[in-house]
Amino acid sequence: HIPYTTALEGHKVINIVRDPRNTLVSACRQLAEEHLHKEDPAYIRKRMMELIVEIVGVSPSWPLKHFYFIPWEWASPTVRFESIFRVDTIQKILDYLGSGVDAAWLASNLYGSDNRIEGVPVTARTSTFTGKLSNWEDFWDDKIEDLWKKHHGYEVMKLMGYER
Repeated sequence: HIPYTTALEGHKVINIVRDPRNTLVSACRQLAEEHLHKEDPAYIRKRMMELIVEIVGVSPSWPLKHFYFIPWEWASPTVRFESIFRVDTIQKILDYLGSGVDAAWLASNLYGSDNRIEGVPVTARTSTFTGKLSNWEDFWDDKIEDLWKKHHGYEVMKLMGYER
């Protein structure tokens, strides 16, 4: 959430990006008044349409805001959130940080007895986490697609390296 700044030069920074459609779903789950709504497809779809119009629709320059983050891709390793729970991705992060920790060992201690990461560790769970990661495809429909196109969602995705 930090726009690029030269003040962090000399520090190790990792740029984590997430498919904006999944970010939208996650925001709707976070805004759910009741835990029961966090997985209710009708509720999530309704909130997605509201957020696209409320946040994106009232700020036609929202695609430009992502330009503040693009330099991170040149200044630091970029990791896609969707791959962050894979052992190979964790190992790349640990190596970059110079930790000397083995990702397979870390995964077995966080996730279970084997070297595969099948879920999200208990330590990573938050009040918004329902047990599975957000998947925009579970909620996307023609109405949301039309709003996403109208409000330049695909342009932002392209800026972030998430092309159609």
